[in-house]
Amino acid sequence: MKVSKFFSFFFKMFSGLLLITASISFSAEAFASADSYEPDNTLQNAKAIPLHDSRPESAGSEYDWIQSHNFYDVGDEDWVKFYLVEGKIYTVEVKEPGSKCNAAIGIYDKFGDPVIPEENMAFAGEKEYTQFTCKADGIYYARIRQIGAAYGEDTDYKLVLYIPIQGTDWGRICGNIKPPVPNAILSTTEVGSLSYNNISYYHIPHPPGSFILTVEATGYETCSKPFEINERQDTTLDDISLKPINNEPPKYHSADYNSPDYEISLSELLRLIQIYNEGGAYHCDPKGEGGYAFGAGSAEERKGEPHDSDYNPQDWNISQSELLRLIQLRTSGLYHSDPAGEDGFAPGKPKRR
Repeated sequence: MKVSKFFSFFFKMFSGLLLITASISFSAEAFASADSYEPDNTLQNAKAIPLHDSRPESAGSEYDWIQSHNFYDVGDEDWVKFYLVEGKIYTVEVKEPGSKCNAAIGIYDKFGDPVIPEENMAFAGEKEYTQFTCKADGIYYARIRQIGAAYGEDTDYKLVLYIPIQGTDWGRICGNIKPPVPNAILSTTEVGSLSYNNISYYHIPHPPGSFILTVEATGYETCSKPFEINERQDTTLDDISLKPINNEPPKYHSADYNSPDYEISLSELLRLIQIYNEGGAYHCDPKGEGGYAFGAGSAEERKGEPHDSDYNPQDWNISQSELLRLIQLRTSGLYHSDPAGEDGFAPGKPKRR
């Protein structure tokens, strides 16, 4: 059994390194600038897209949750995630495509299984959309990929998620989440949305009436807030203050620096590989990627918090075994804080409540 587990672990390590090698090869062939949501080529790296207010009077306002993407390189595709409510009809739409953009849209559940067949009914340069009814509350994913061989220039597009049947009496609920956390679920019986990145402010289109807004975030206790919303009006709720579970704020691994989410993305892993390939020595640098920079630096530059991967021993140097530990956390999919873990972390899903 131990031998089986040993080979299983190193097979995953080898697979991960093959993926890294392939990604580096693709990057060398890049011929256009990546959009601001990269890396988002997999379900695991999907970025949140909040629910958009599709009413004409909201067009061009601060309530426009429209994302700008492109297919910047060979094999590039874009994944987004969102929270949906059972029984509601949703539309994911590719708008204002560049002349070479020929997008296909697929909807998937959290396991990566298709919810509806992939849609690609339009020609290059034409908008594409898919519309479906949600069968159960939860987080879902959209995969947007390019059909054909065109990548780079003129493959840009705008992406939006909305409820196509909004009554003329709908308004909006607005407010702030403190502290701001990425991927917090905000939901009522009528609508749901995810918080984006570390932005505390939210605004969600909503029908009138009396409801309860529930907020769930990894590492925090679930919070509920009753509210009333009038027809065609914005309703600003009091700040939602999230309380850490056991009064302990969630701890993210220092490698999980690009929208911390208890997942080590490929680009985040590559950053530590860069440090290792440069000799392993590093120092604190607020302007550096992930908060660190190559080289031992000065004594003053080593007075900050060391990288969480630098633990055996903690010596301001990333060793091969420490790098392999981070690869293990990445291949596990999710990780969580664990004082008993060899580096203070362990593979597996963190507690939500």
